[in-house]
Amino acid sequence: MFLRFYPKLKHLKSSIRFPQNGILPIYKDIGVSSANVTNIIKYLSEDKNLKVGHGGTLDMDARGLLIVGFGNGCKDLNHFLGADKTYNATAFFGYVPPRYSAIKVDGERLSDWAAKGASVIPKARDLKVYSARCTLYKAPFGEFEMEVSSGFYVRSYLTDIAKSLNTVSYVTDIYRTRVGPFSVESALRVDELNEGAIYNGLMATKRLYKDYFKMNELTEIEKRNQEHNKHLNMNRPKNALLFDYSTPKHSRTRPRKSTHFHSNRENFDE
Repeated sequence: MFLRFYPKLKHLKSSIRFPQNGILPIYKDIGVSSANVTNIIKYLSEDKNLKVGHGGTLDMDARGLLIVGFGNGCKDLNHFLGADKTYNATAFFGYVPPRYSAIKVDGERLSDWAAKGASVIPKARDLKVYSARCTLYKAPFGEFEMEVSSGFYVRSYLTDIAKSLNTVSYVTDIYRTRVGPFSVESALRVDELNEGAIYNGLMATKRLYKDYFKMNELTEIEKRNQEHNKHLNMNRPKNALLFDYSTPKHSRTRPRKSTHFHSNRENFDE
């Protein structure tokens, strides 16, 4: 099924040697699911036992950055599931799609929900918006850029913006440009995968990948230290010193005998 999007890859079956361990940023096209991307890689890989996974699903109607792990790199994908993300999105204002529409809610088309006679009301979630701005408005379209926490619903957010303006809208394009430390500019396109591109991609992201986990590790250490210091502050007596700078008994040394130089005044002139 996925080969219809990339027909030129058909003759490359089992011809590419993928790394046994690593992380790569991949560009996902519209109409291709996140699972399709991993299936394509398995199709191209000469190692049919290669373990492949992705960190953070990008739905079929969206495009942009998808983080893919190979071998032991799959174990690290959980770090990217909770990573902050950046999106560009375009919304059409002043019109709401009919219930019998191809637009999806919770992974199913509105037409499918309507056929079931269901009224779809998404559940509310606590999420973060670090920044959001309208980069262009040319009626009836508005373009937005937003940096958000993991699990953020771009479509729901733009629907809320429309409601605040006493109108309606639907999203026509979602483009994920960043996941954690990775940017879409460094992503490899599926139809351009080859051993040279994969190797260069791994080398380009290796340092970024290490720095990201080093930063997260330090953050966790800082959190533990803060909790430890908080515990010390809660349990120490009032007005007590947090740290005891006195020298422990076992490490104290006996005072050195002072050496006095006595002069015989008789040997000196008055």
